[in-house]
Amino acid sequence: KMRTAPISVRLPENVNMILDTLAGELHTTKTQLIKDAIMERIEDYLDSQAIDNAVRNSSKTYTMAEMRARHDLED
Repeated sequence: KMRTAPISVRLPENVNMILDTLAGELHTTKTQLIKDAIMERIEDYLDSQAIDNAVRNSSKTYTMAEMRARHDLED
């Protein structure tokens, strides 16, 4: 199992109340919601870095119209 370390996060009271409500509706904990949100943000960042690297290292770019035509997709 992955080792974990505690952290403390201070949230505005209204955000905490929304988080409480959401956790109840989703039958999970506030901790799990926060973990999931952080992981999603990290994944989004890593995806954008990978895209930036691919664009930077690519010698040819294509327009959306060229990609649609190349892959026989409709507009």
